[in-house]
Amino acid sequence: MSFELSPEMNRDKVFLVGCSELEGRLDPMMAFYQRKIAKFKHKAKSFSDLLMFKPQYGASEAGIDRQSHHEPRYIRITDIDEYGLLKDGIGKTARVISHKYYLNNNDLLFARSGATVGKSYIHKEKEVGYPCFYAGYMIRFVIDERKVDPNYVFAYTQLSTYRDWIFAIQRAAGQPNINAAEYKALKIPVPPEEIQFQIAAKMDLAYASKKQKEAEAQRLLDSIDNYLLEELGIELPEEEENTVESRIFIRRLSEISGGRFDPEYYKDHYRSLEECISQSTYEARRLVDVTYAIYSGNTPSSGDYAESETTYPIIKVSSYEGDFISPNKLAFTLSVKGKQANQFDIFVLSTAHQAEYVGRSLKFLDYEPIKNTSFVGELLCIRANKKICNSMYLFSVLKMHLFGKLLNREKTGQTSHIYSQDIKHISVPFPTFEKQTKIANHITQIRNRAKQLQQEAKAGLERTKREVEAMILDEEATKA
Repeated sequence: MSFELSPEMNRDKVFLVGCSELEGRLDPMMAFYQRKIAKFKHKAKSFSDLLMFKPQYGASEAGIDRQSHHEPRYIRITDIDEYGLLKDGIGKTARVISHKYYLNNNDLLFARSGATVGKSYIHKEKEVGYPCFYAGYMIRFVIDERKVDPNYVFAYTQLSTYRDWIFAIQRAAGQPNINAAEYKALKIPVPPEEIQFQIAAKMDLAYASKKQKEAEAQRLLDSIDNYLLEELGIELPEEEENTVESRIFIRRLSEISGGRFDPEYYKDHYRSLEECISQSTYEARRLVDVTYAIYSGNTPSSGDYAESETTYPIIKVSSYEGDFISPNKLAFTLSVKGKQANQFDIFVLSTAHQAEYVGRSLKFLDYEPIKNTSFVGELLCIRANKKICNSMYLFSVLKMHLFGKLLNREKTGQTSHIYSQDIKHISVPFPTFEKQTKIANHITQIRNRAKQLQQEAKAGLERTKREVEAMILDEEATKA
């Protein structure tokens, strides 16, 4: 007599597994995953059978700032994006670099712990163009190219089937973790060589299309600065050369009395920036004169945060997508922890471990938040006076590189902090409300086009991933 589940049961949550189906681990998520991969169209092999050498953990050196592309780059988990691509930027290096950690062409790296456990990266020497070595929270795998195409293996690690395995295998002891032995046990379907190349080629084309659309979107966003400079009649001064002469200047005692006493604040370059604002086409007005309020938030203690959603959302430094606060990235507290955030508020990063970021990261709240939505103390809120100032106009102006320098200039203290009173005196070009609205509407059109391109880039890649999964899984499995 066999046992059967009721037809009303949700088969994605409640299912029966035969003893013969259990392998390695006795937990439902792994059993569900094993059932799915049984639908592979091609024979699956253990990752360990496809390797040239044993997996190797990375270096444990501390990262230091990299000064040029001639220095080797230290690849860490944070240097790789969600799609397995190396992020732009100069990155980090290290004082001591062992030769054994240098990456070779087609080496695969896997993140072994943390929130991004399972993240993968394939190294391409020609595309990168400089030597790289990797950090200890990553594991290197060298594929035997006589057995499988490394590009195919990397493509497989971008699919939902691989993500299902990550979710099933990771151990959450303190933080998610997958060790080298567990990675070696990963089952990978190995289709004929021709299909491997087809899959790798499809993914390469999808990544190229994604990069092209994202680059076009970024060019649109970068064009906002020049558009504002032209519309506001601002002529920027030439960049100051870092010479002994440029670092020596004189200020009268009356210019610094009652104020700051640090030489950097009074450099000629900042004075030139302020002069170009005052000489723009429109009258310059101080932030304090065009806003309702500028104030800091309140950071709760760790015990005040809720583990699940409550009616008290809080905006954190990381609660954004692009230039906008995201409702999907809010945290929650057990009670109200600060002032209410409002639609069209502007949030400025007011403190950071790296001084160059302070005042240069601005985000916009473009939706109406629910009641009791607060924000952390690492953010300054700028609330425009809506009777005279268009919020999107003010946000766009303050995001200009010009104002990023002036906001960053106001930082003080060993921990680099800016306070509301520090930035109230900063002046911005202030055309009529009608002109502000016209400028804001044009910038919104640019942002909307850039967002459309970014969405098309992601959708195209996800569509290709589904097509690839259909090439290695049967129809029933792809619906699971």
